[in-house]
Amino acid sequence: PYPHTSLPHEPYIEDLRRRLARAGVHPSANAMGLDWEGACVHCRTCDGFPCRVRAKSDADTCAVIPAIATGHARLLTRTTVRSLEVRNGRVVAAHAEGPDGPVELRAGRFVLAAGAVLSAALLLRGKDTDHPAGLANSSGLVGRRFMMHNNAHVAAADLRRRNPTVFQKTLSVNDFYRDGGDGFPLGTMQLIGKVQGSMMKTYASQVPLWALEAFAARSVEWLVMAEDLPHPGNRVLVDAAGRITTARTAVGTSTHDRLLRRAKRLLRNCGYQVIGTQPFDVSMNSHQCGTTVCGTDGATSVLDPWCRSHDLANLWVIDGGFFCSSAAMNPALTIAAQALRAVAESDLGG
Repeated sequence: PYPHTSLPHEPYIEDLRRRLARAGVHPSANAMGLDWEGACVHCRTCDGFPCRVRAKSDADTCAVIPAIATGHARLLTRTTVRSLEVRNGRVVAAHAEGPDGPVELRAGRFVLAAGAVLSAALLLRGKDTDHPAGLANSSGLVGRRFMMHNNAHVAAADLRRRNPTVFQKTLSVNDFYRDGGDGFPLGTMQLIGKVQGSMMKTYASQVPLWALEAFAARSVEWLVMAEDLPHPGNRVLVDAAGRITTARTAVGTSTHDRLLRRAKRLLRNCGYQVIGTQPFDVSMNSHQCGTTVCGTDGATSVLDPWCRSHDLANLWVIDGGFFCSSAAMNPALTIAAQALRAVAESDLGG
């Protein structure tokens, strides 16, 4: 069981839960990872913002701060790792640039966890005579199979009712995850933090702010998410000047389109007359994964099942890069679980 009970729905969301149930689906509470019975103040800025009262189960609160408190860890800020030095199949140093100049980091084990794009880019930058395709890249798969979920924001408005909810992200509908009604899986729909008119303006730039504020006062917002499938042509690229780009043609868009139609039909059945959609594209890089895929065969994967490089014996890459497929959920909990598993079951924790 989770250490905390579910965060209670605010009245508007509780009414929405009942409407959804009457429409034939089975809404469920989101797993929030919040200390809502203690530090959490249930503010409007939870979704997508750092928590000032440390009520979120994020890496800073649950990992970095406790690690530093032991006296056995340091946090270097404003410091960027530029390259890894490799000798005899092992990483011997990380070379970085800090506020006071070059920094050299030496250790027996190295963990790279910069995110699926930046981790791959750092490895690709390591091209030399011994590693013509980049570090840890004998498979040729570093940077390839980039995935980032097929996502859309949906804002549904019932013009007859205002939505006074402050903390909105407490409800999901997963009825279509395994079966969209015809035997094929689609994905999930999940409430997001309450969107304000000024936030809508970044997308609906031609609509007057007063109209967006009026709409936002009556809308409820969802993330509608389906899987992006791995494809070797979708990749992270680093040019001769070190600049990073991502190349992606979304795979699975027809599945996402079907999920969007199901979601909109469901919301109309719940009484929402106006539904707006903001699709995501590659510029948003949401839930990036797949660029250092794991597997048991070094010829067809970059990492082993515990995220250790097949090529470099003391390098682990533990972020979204290890994913073989993206599923249709936020990857954060899986990344955290894999990190714990790697420490418990590999030489990383020894």
